[in-house]
Amino acid sequence: IKKGELLTDENIRSIRPGHGLHTRHLTEVLGSRAARDVAKGTPLGWDMVAGAAPTRPFDSDRVEE
Repeated sequence: IKKGELLTDENIRSIRPGHGLHTRHLTEVLGSRAARDVAKGTPLGWDMVAGAAPTRPFDSDRVEE
């Protein structure tokens, strides 16, 4: 995916085990643009999604106490 390219269900996918964003964020990511070039197979992070911000304080399900 090239920087500025639209993120769609044709160029991103959800796989297990997950090391990127949780699948609950898929609707937030779809329709956004890539903030930088992303190589195929790279787990997606918020820093790769232009204009996106996490809806929770953590990107993973693990909560630190």
